[in-house]
Amino acid sequence: MHDAPVTYRGSSTPARCGLRILTLIAVVGLPLGCGDDSASTGSTSGPVAGPSTPDPVDQPASTEVVDIWTPAAMGEVATLKARLARAGDPNALDPTFGVSALEWAADFGRVDAMRVILEAGGDPDVRSLERGTPLIGAAFFGRPECVTLPLEAALK
Repeated sequence: MHDAPVTYRGSSTPARCGLRILTLIAVVGLPLGCGDDSASTGSTSGPVAGPSTPDPVDQPASTEVVDIWTPAAMGEVATLKARLARAGDPNALDPTFGVSALEWAADFGRVDAMRVILEAGGDPDVRSLERGTPLIGAAFFGRPECVTLPLEAALK
């Protein structure tokens, strides 16, 4: 005796289900890692690290990954500006999801963050690992205010 297959209303494809999970992770998980980078905020979660030893001249410097994607998605412009100054590449893809900071900002409707990224040299046509763009993300999530920015930037 076999039970009938279970179907869920509104989630007809695995892609839609995956997108819902990604959105849930982004909404719940992103606020945990974003905050002010100033030294004045003390943390009692662990010991304070001492000064690092300089790299020897014959070895390349370590490649630090500066998180520009979380403040872009959260719309935290001051933090985003500070991190973009350290990161160097405003078009870098998020190592977890393979999405640019500009696309994160567009997906979440963060117009001010999009402007900051574009002013820092962000490419309005940058593609994610799944070939999405900030324009596609803004249109998909119904963010008309974010659709016009990549279009205007591409015309410049």
